[in-house]
Amino acid sequence: MVLWPDFWRRVTHPKYYDLAGYQIGTSRVRNFLDKITPPSYYTNEGDDPDTDFPFHDRDGTMPDLSTESGQILVNKKTHFKSLLLSFYYNVYGPRHYYPLFSQGGKGEGDKETFYAASQFFKLPVYQVNKAVGVIGHWDDSKYHGVGMIQYDPVVDYENESKFQEFILDKIENSGKNGNNQFVYDPMEFFNWFTKYNSKPMFVHSNYPKIEPIDLLQNGKLVDDNDMQWRLYADQPDLGFDFELQQWDLIHRYFCSEITPLRLKYMENAQVSYSHLCEDISARLMFLKSTSI
Repeated sequence: MVLWPDFWRRVTHPKYYDLAGYQIGTSRVRNFLDKITPPSYYTNEGDDPDTDFPFHDRDGTMPDLSTESGQILVNKKTHFKSLLLSFYYNVYGPRHYYPLFSQGGKGEGDKETFYAASQFFKLPVYQVNKAVGVIGHWDDSKYHGVGMIQYDPVVDYENESKFQEFILDKIENSGKNGNNQFVYDPMEFFNWFTKYNSKPMFVHSNYPKIEPIDLLQNGKLVDDNDMQWRLYADQPDLGFDFELQQWDLIHRYFCSEITPLRLKYMENAQVSYSHLCEDISARLMFLKSTSI
């Protein structure tokens, strides 16, 4: 199973681990995201596991960061039973498991159920190390984030392997030939994964959702002067214009002269197809005139 990170730290309640029958160790096995550097370089003898380091750095817990489950990659042959358990967690989620996993935190919902279910069955999980990116636009001095960039796990794993080689060589060479002893940098692992050595794979368009009626009717595509703006103005180098391709697809399926998409919710909203397609066409023309 491959998962992608959210912005937030993990806050799963210790009681969940008790209910699931885990024996949580007292030793520290990672430092936040860093699971590569040997713990002996950032722990001290006599550290109290209840006060001296985060609970989710302890052996047997789920690691930071929390999961952003807008996309998951699952081998159903190997992880099918974890999907069934995550289904159970979600059936009883709102009243029981969601509060245990997220304690009312940001994005509380199904997000932690997939990792938890796989961990219960001791099935492998790879959560991407590269922190989630942000894509959006500026309005004067205010930034509007509209999407979350999630990165290629294959490239991420290659970067992790390179870090492992780098840090172990650094430790081995420290103290040789009069060099200083190895000094642990708690940000070195986190900073290793950058937008320059990582490859965007998904854009989770979380706010606003790409729903053309809402975007067009509620003025989410224009500024205070009713001038159109790009929602994804600072997109990374993807090799294509992401926002233009979105609206090209919207135009193709909503406004096709041969088989236009007819959705019940549009009828319920009493939307005029002709007016909607005029607005979609105008949006498409604007994006083409400002193509990235």
